[in-house]
Amino acid sequence: MSGPDAVVVGGGPAGAIAGALLARRGHDVILIDRSPAWRWHACGVFASPAAVTALQRAGLDGATLSTAKRPIPAMRVEVVGGSTFRLTYGDDGSLSHAAVGFDRQALDLALLRMAEQAGVEVRRGTALTELELESGRIRVRIREPLGTGSLMTRAVIGADGVRSTVARQMGVNRPPRLGKRVGLTFHVTDPRPAADRDARMVILDGAYCGLAPVP
Repeated sequence: MSGPDAVVVGGGPAGAIAGALLARRGHDVILIDRSPAWRWHACGVFASPAAVTALQRAGLDGATLSTAKRPIPAMRVEVVGGSTFRLTYGDDGSLSHAAVGFDRQALDLALLRMAEQAGVEVRRGTALTELELESGRIRVRIREPLGTGSLMTRAVIGADGVRSTVARQMGVNRPPRLGKRVGLTFHVTDPRPAADRDARMVILDGAYCGLAPVP
């Protein structure tokens, strides 16, 4: 029975990059994401220089990456007791070794475009409902805007987050290492001069507040 070589579940950075890498190696890949359009996630805005290197290695071009990131010279860490320190990612604190603040919408959509350009078929608004093993292959049952259907494939990649439907369906999910948490994100105007825009991390009792400049 014909079908894609792999089905990637989840259209975030992990899913888009996994799909692109497989497609470049000649595999037929379908990526499904349950959201019909991009939506905000309260995570992944502040990243180390290693994240930029990894994105470049995955094939994201420099011009696109430049529009999605802003170099951050350092992070100022503050604790309740009043102690502070300034964390940089290079001996000289230069922007070539800087952390970055990501515009997640620009980054996520650019990575999906990269996957499509590599040959991945991206299906938005398509949710995984069930996985079944059949004669050495996997039947992926899906719910799409116009109804339900299924795909037969050799491999399924679960890139659908901490509450992964793939992991739950295959019985390999694990309890989270941390307890239940709440994440809130706000966009606010930064009144500081551009040259003085360090990130800040304020460590509270049982919580933290991070502030990172973004494009």
